[in-house]
Amino acid sequence: ASCHGPQGKGDGQQIMQDGLGFPLKPRDLTAGIFKGASSSEELYYRITAGLPGSPMPSYQAALSEEQIWDLIHYVQTLPKQGAEERARLHRHTIIAHKVENISNLEPSSDGWSKMEPVFVSLTPLWWRDDRIEGVEVRAAHDGNQIAIQLSWADPKMDASVVTHQSFSDGAAIQISGEKDPPFFGMGGSSSSVAIWNWKAAWQEDLKRQADIETQYPNTAIDFYESQRTYQYGSQFETSESKTSFHDPLFLTAWGAGNPIADPDRKSAAEEARAKGFGTLTTMSPMLEAVDANGVWQDGKWQVVFVRKLVPSEKERIQLKPGGTVNVAFAIWDGGEGDRNGQKMVSIWNELVLEE
Repeated sequence: ASCHGPQGKGDGQQIMQDGLGFPLKPRDLTAGIFKGASSSEELYYRITAGLPGSPMPSYQAALSEEQIWDLIHYVQTLPKQGAEERARLHRHTIIAHKVENISNLEPSSDGWSKMEPVFVSLTPLWWRDDRIEGVEVRAAHDGNQIAIQLSWADPKMDASVVTHQSFSDGAAIQISGEKDPPFFGMGGSSSSVAIWNWKAAWQEDLKRQADIETQYPNTAIDFYESQRTYQYGSQFETSESKTSFHDPLFLTAWGAGNPIADPDRKSAAEEARAKGFGTLTTMSPMLEAVDANGVWQDGKWQVVFVRKLVPSEKERIQLKPGGTVNVAFAIWDGGEGDRNGQKMVSIWNELVLEE
């Protein structure tokens, strides 16, 4: 109780270190996630032997055998019903149902409610108790395009990346056409993966491109030397200046052709590929690239990805009715500072396209 708290919520002693001196917190046992499992045998090992390298000591000399078993049985009552099962990463089969037309499948349209969702558990790459537990997945295709809907709980919408301390909510779908897929964390050197990526901030930029002037409209400056639209000697209002008014030569990422820095983005999504950590490469935006649209309402995101099954570019992954590919999912919670590799991920699942 001194560590895990009287109710096992992990709210006891908070200032702890592991054997290497890194800070850590006691586990919230009510979340249903254990260092091993909640079986009697696994709990007996940890209570009697402790966890070497952690502050968890052995209680074999402190408790009688009967007290140890009482403690085991008590700990097994702590997880909320279904919490442990939801936290485990299982491989699921997701059916992309054949429909007449997917153009009417907007994020919150009634058409999705007729499909049974598949709940896919997620885990943070850097552990934290306050996390998004999983994502509900639905899919459909009309023989020409595929649509995949992702739904997850998020109490706050985060859709800005203008300031250094702000991060965007986001979602991604990773696809491998290999029968034996590579590592689910961005693929491997011998096998690439396709990644469809959406950010709430990109979607907001389609409505009104946000920049420093948007965040700080009262900033005072005479004028920007790089702004192509400025007429010397005329009145200048900082709040009316936009990134797209400037010469790309002075905004190096945009000037170098980085699609993420393009202020005239046409979609809230991008298609990329990777062959392991540090190899993510955004593919050139094309008319046939993936598109996505998200709706946040009542503490829940609903995002729909849409792309042609068979794009003309051979380097893009090809899908076909009756075929099967491996899919994995990632979710970013901007309010928790998620960005880049700090995210929630799933393992590989199976996506089957109905004929």
